[in-house]
Amino acid sequence: MIGYNQNYANTAYNNAFNQYQTQQGNIYSRLAGVSQLGQAAAANTGQQGTALAGQAAQSATNVGTALGAGTVGASNALAGTASSAGNLGLLGALYQGNPSSTSNIGNFTSGLSAINTPIPDPTMATPSYNGYGGPF
Repeated sequence: MIGYNQNYANTAYNNAFNQYQTQQGNIYSRLAGVSQLGQAAAANTGQQGTALAGQAAQSATNVGTALGAGTVGASNALAGTASSAGNLGLLGALYQGNPSSTSNIGNFTSGLSAINTPIPDPTMATPSYNGYGGPF
């Protein structure tokens, strides 16, 4: 009987110990899962922040590029205008008076008279339809 009692006590103790170990393992697994979720969330937040910073920097670079291109385009337009005005002045000086004379080449304003000549506006003319002068 003593052997039976010792064997039963030993089995009961082993069962209780194994149940305790199983409970502790389950608790640890649940806590580990929660902590891994937190780690994943923190890592994703960091990655999103890095991506956002990169996109913001790229946007700032794009703005600078666009502003620079606009400045260059405006400068090119002004340079083209100045070149055209100079060419008009030269042509006007060459064709004014005696075409074989180049005495007026230095007079820039004489060539600009073509610029100041008014251009007739076709919308201001009174149309004539079928000889009646009216819209019908």
